[in-house]
Order: sequence, then structure tokens, then C-alpha cells
Amino acid sequence: LEVAKNFVDIGARPKKQETWIMESGWIKYPSDGSDPLHVDHPDEKIVVFDVETLYKVSNYAVIATAVSSTAWYGWVSPVLTGESESFDHLIPMDTLAKERIIIGHNVGYDRARIAEEYNLKETKAFFLDTMALHIAASGMCSRQRPRWMQHRKQKSDIEYTPDEIQ
Repeated sequence: LEVAKNFVDIGARPKKQETWIMESGWIKYPSDGSDPLHVDHPDEKIVVFDVETLYKVSNYAVIATAVSSTAWYGWVSPVLTGESESFDHLIPMDTLAKERIIIGHNVGYDRARIAEEYNLKETKAFFLDTMALHIAASGMCSRQRPRWMQHRKQKSDIEYTPDEIQ
């Protein structure tokens, strides 16, 4: 909790990248203006993280971004650079070795694309979901409510036979 509060209190974030290098893996863009460099994973204890997929083609991520108080990071799937024909690449975050706080909006979706989440060994990651916090504090937004009502109606319309209930 203290790490998350400190992250918020810092307030200043690195200036958003104007250009991104289109190479597979993680690339770190330091806020001090030094050259971008390839890294195995973001190396800060706390990051804001997001992934993008081509959901009609694959559930795997094709790109991801992370931002910390000191750097931006970009991850590109090898399928986008032509190094692989398969979409099935997970994103390394090194959560087995290092404690991390990963913040995301609907972070459960993003979490499913992190490589270490499929390891039998417990990770040291803590995920903070801004969507869940928003819903808890302010309720659903106008775009979420109709979908939720549709889901509730479908759920209540299902009729079960006695055999299905057991």
C-alpha cells in the first residue's frame, strides 16, 4: 500500500513517447533522455500496464506498454515483426523473482497475457485494478450498465432441469 501511495504522490510521469521502436520484446525509453534499450522486462517495482490484442485473431497480446516513474516501456510480439508465425507469445514481467505492483484498467485481462502467471510457482505480483476501484467508488459507467443488465437477464432466463441443478 505504501509503495502504491508513493507512486501516486510522485505525480510526475515521464513524457509520453512520440516514436516507438518496432522490434520484438521489451524496449525501455528512459525519462532522462538516454537512448532506448532492450530489456528483459520492466525493472521498476511498480508500473501501469496495458496490453492490446487482435481479439478476432488470437487471445495473445500483440503489443503492450508499461510506464513507471522513470521510464516508458513498449513490448512487441514477434508475430508483428515477422520473427514468428505464431501468435502464442506471453509477456515476461519477472514476477517470480521480484515483487511488483502492476496497475491496469480491467487488469485481469492484461494479467492473462503475462508469462509468469502460468507458472506453478506463486508469483510475487500484486495487481491493482482501476476499473474495480472505480466501480466500487462510483458504480458502473453508462456504457457498462446495459451490458450488466443483459447478463443478469440472460442468467435469470436460464431454466434448469432437476438433473442440472445437482
